[in-house]
Amino acid sequence: MSQVVMSDAYQLNESRPHLPEKRHVVVIEPTSTNPSRTNPVQGGSKIQFLNLPTGASAVGSYISVKESYIKMTVRARTATAKDATLNKLGALGLFDHVKVLSSSYVVEDSQHHSRLASLLRDVDENDRNRAGVKETLEGTSGDDEGATLSATSGDVSAEKTMCIPLVGQWWNSHQMTPCHAITDLAYELTLNSDLNCVNQSSNTAKGIPVGIDIVDFKLHLCYVEVSPESKNMLTNRTGLSWSAPTWETIRDNLSAVAQETLKIPSAKSSTKSLIVEFQNAGANNATGEKQDFHARVNPKVGSYQFNVNGELYPRQEIEGNEESLMQGMRTFHNDHGYNNKLTPFGTGAADGKTVANDKYFIAMSLESHNKSNSSYSGRSTLAQNPMVTIKSSAAAFEASNVFYHVQYDQKYSIENGIVRISY
Repeated sequence: MSQVVMSDAYQLNESRPHLPEKRHVVVIEPTSTNPSRTNPVQGGSKIQFLNLPTGASAVGSYISVKESYIKMTVRARTATAKDATLNKLGALGLFDHVKVLSSSYVVEDSQHHSRLASLLRDVDENDRNRAGVKETLEGTSGDDEGATLSATSGDVSAEKTMCIPLVGQWWNSHQMTPCHAITDLAYELTLNSDLNCVNQSSNTAKGIPVGIDIVDFKLHLCYVEVSPESKNMLTNRTGLSWSAPTWETIRDNLSAVAQETLKIPSAKSSTKSLIVEFQNAGANNATGEKQDFHARVNPKVGSYQFNVNGELYPRQEIEGNEESLMQGMRTFHNDHGYNNKLTPFGTGAADGKTVANDKYFIAMSLESHNKSNSSYSGRSTLAQNPMVTIKSSAAAFEASNVFYHVQYDQKYSIENGIVRISY
């Protein structure tokens, strides 16, 4: 998808216009509550930046997204001397809800953000190439656990400072934010609950809640200042609109029945991919050892088939775990790519010995059928929400939480200082 706020070609030294520019890193504290060691922010809290420097208040014409980051310091909160381990995403697994507003107009409203991030990480073949950097900066450790925070006594623990990319799909949709054209921009991050932020460590007694305290949280935004002439040239050449693939995540439930047709309540003009993941009902706010909130399970799915606008995808039912995995790889355009982070069905167990991290999911790429009836790629679901029919491989499914991840094309445009979206 094109990212025309500033073309990708401009990021290459040999293609980038030789423009005089200055770069400023501005440290921005939260507007609502500024976390500190004496006044920490705990799990479930909201961190708000209600008026980011944009338009007349900005120190530059653009925000360089790739050079901007969040710096945060996290410690464990326990009743006694215990350890807490961040979930497998580290700091990125702390965020449940991401919201971006432009003059009170919703630009992004990403719910269940960490579950989506967990899924995308498991199918990202390149993720392991940054393992050392990610472990240091993002608080991860190995494939399926995050950094351990050791509480020495009472509420005192070893702290970990982490630097992570700007969280949210708005920031990922472009490389250079034209803040000079935006009147007002607000950024809100809601944390997962205490128990969903961490996994109980193996040396933590079962059933004892462990939480997190955020004692420092700041945005480090890199502003790029160019001359008025250069700004006008870039705006005239690239415009103030662009499009990018976007995800929405919707929560549902699966009952203990032998067959079920699930309706995916999503209406978009350009649906590209449909992904369904299942969560053990007890994994939410779990207090058992090493139970990761992001764990996915197979509730005994024997076969499945999607229905979009009355047409079946695929023509024949998908049967078995191996074929499900193959369809999952097709959905991410990685048919036979090597990936050691995804297994078709797992043996995750909450027994204190094995991380409960089964990575099963079912998926379908609508693009692979070469169907399109709009100016975007993908299929329109405006007239009828997509559905999926699943059949159990046993007498009945295991009751589960269900999360639908729907990918679609979204257009961003800046009009009269307001960022607007359409899809």
